[in-house]
Amino acid sequence: MAGRVLFGGQTERFHPVFRKLRSELERVTGWRSIRCVREGPAPQTVPEGGAVLDLAVHDLDLALRLGGSLALMETRELDTGSVRSLLGAGNRSVEMVVGYQPWRRRTWEVDCDEGIWQADLLARTLDWHPRGGVRRALEIAGGDALEIEHLRFLDACRGGEWWGDLQIQIQAVALAREILERLDAGIEP
Repeated sequence: MAGRVLFGGQTERFHPVFRKLRSELERVTGWRSIRCVREGPAPQTVPEGGAVLDLAVHDLDLALRLGGSLALMETRELDTGSVRSLLGAGNRSVEMVVGYQPWRRRTWEVDCDEGIWQADLLARTLDWHPRGGVRRALEIAGGDALEIEHLRFLDACRGGEWWGDLQIQIQAVALAREILERLDAGIEP
């Protein structure tokens, strides 16, 4: 496989809102917690693993990109049918809610030492709420995440940098499978 670029397809990594959030987080002293919600209508054919493997794997991938390794601490099914999972590493935590619902929601809230970032990937908005300050809405440059991903992959095939490493994707899938195993086993926090 030497000299080859392996394509795993995690389009959310290339979403303009996530890319802007990630660049902003690189400038702060550190984040303490992330709360992400990803809900939407069920596909016509629900894949094996349901919403956890279909939806959660994307936010797990993004959280791993921001925070390094994470361990599953608890998971449970909510009354709404969505799944809530709590992951952590050191003094950082990630709360994730995923599920098939009639509405669509893809939001992130990141609590940092200096304030709170609120991102809405569907509305393509990113707001900064500094502690003791005034909310600031950031401009999000256009671009379609799938198109950006494909252009970056093409550039990587030509020798450029590739942001699609599979190691984090493999970790995200492993965490999603662990969530499913705990749910199937009825393990409660």
